[in-house]
Amino acid sequence: MTTTSPGTLVPATALPTWRVAWADRENDRRRRAHHAELEAWRHRADELTRQRIEAATFLGCTEPRTGLPVELDPYELVFRIIPTAELVEVVARHVPGLPQPALSVGPHNPSSRTLPRGLRVADTGVAIVT
Repeated sequence: MTTTSPGTLVPATALPTWRVAWADRENDRRRRAHHAELEAWRHRADELTRQRIEAATFLGCTEPRTGLPVELDPYELVFRIIPTAELVEVVARHVPGLPQPALSVGPHNPSSRTLPRGLRVADTGVAIVT
């Protein structure tokens, strides 16, 4: 039973069929959108949890020490090798509109983006975090 005006009850079957069909379609659309957003959120949470666990338990790597573009001291541990790193310089004293730093998960192509005005790539290559 639904109410159309104060104190008047109308059976639910009295609603126009187009309205019921629209409500069903709208509910399905919203449910699908919600599930898609929830799945993306869960995927992101799982990836960040995995990275947190990896970071907390990783004690560094002593091998391989050959084939790196830098000489390491005997006591140095390699924590990360980033094959496509960019060194970015600010060429102006004040650069308005710089992008906010953001966490990125997964591989990305640095050459597919354009830098804001006032920034330039000074060098590219392999970065080794020790």
